[in-house]
Amino acid sequence: MKLTQVLCGILLATSCIPALAQHDMSNMSGMGDISVATMPTDDAVMAMAPQSLMLQFEDEHVLVKLVLKDPEPNFIDINFRFDPTAKQHFSHALPPLELADYYEVEWAALDAEGKLHKGTFHFSFGPDAKPPSFYLSQEEHNMPMIMTPDYRLQ
Repeated sequence: MKLTQVLCGILLATSCIPALAQHDMSNMSGMGDISVATMPTDDAVMAMAPQSLMLQFEDEHVLVKLVLKDPEPNFIDINFRFDPTAKQHFSHALPPLELADYYEVEWAALDAEGKLHKGTFHFSFGPDAKPPSFYLSQEEHNMPMIMTPDYRLQ
C-alpha cells in the first residue's frame, strides 16, 4: 500500500470524527490543573443535537458526576449512573434534546490519588443557534447589582 493511500485513509477517518476540545480544569484541592477533552467542544454550535457526550482524560479517572441542564436551568434526565471503574475515556448517550439557547454539562471525576476534579462545558445546536458564550455574556451583564450598606458612613 502506498504512503499516500495510508495518509488519505487516516485523513478520511479522522475527518469523520468530531473534534475534541481540550480544556484545563482545576481540581478541588488546588494542587494544579488537569487536561480533559470534550465532545461536544466547549462553546460548540452544531447543526443537530449531539447523540452523546464524551470526556477524555490524560490519566484514568472515575466519573462521579455528569449533569446536563438547559438555561432555565432545568435538569435533563440523561440516566447517568455512577460506575467505580477508572477509565480515560467516557461516552454517555443522550436522549433526544429539545431546542434551547444552549446546554451546560457539569462533570466531576476522581483521579488515582482521590482528588476531585470538576468542570463545565456548553454547546448549542439548531438552524439559528448562536454560541453559548453569546447568551452567557448577556446573562452576566443582566445580573442585578446587589448593594450592601456601608456602615462606616454612620
